[in-house]
Amino acid sequence: MSNRRSYDVFLSYAMADREWVSAFAASLGASGVAAWFDVAMVEPGELWQDELQQALRESRVFVVVVSSHTMDSRWVLFELGAAMAGGKRIIPVLVDDAAPDQIPIQLEPFQFVRAASPEEAGRRVAAVVEQTKRPQAAPSTEGAGK
Repeated sequence: MSNRRSYDVFLSYAMADREWVSAFAASLGASGVAAWFDVAMVEPGELWQDELQQALRESRVFVVVVSSHTMDSRWVLFELGAAMAGGKRIIPVLVDDAAPDQIPIQLEPFQFVRAASPEEAGRRVAAVVEQTKRPQAAPSTEGAGK
């Protein structure tokens, strides 16, 4: 059985993009970001749908890789809906071949990342994820009410 733990990031992608996403996940890991990537996290014989749902619940940030294959994946759209319902921070990452009309309408309001390589995309997303880990400073009340 896989290790139960919290993840910084849940990676959602179309299977046709697995090679790109593998390099992206490695870049996130090298930057200290714990990413749930199904290929690396689900062991043979495990109930992959249960593992996926658990990881999605436990992740703080949802990263969806958008390419020309995204709209062909019913799982990407399911995962996106669950992430939106769960109030996750959503970061769309556009692969080079993604055209504007291939971006799911649900993602249009979100600022996306487009990078020259999966490694660069990983570094950029890792920087955003690290910012979400930092505790927010409380607003100063010094001098208030005088």
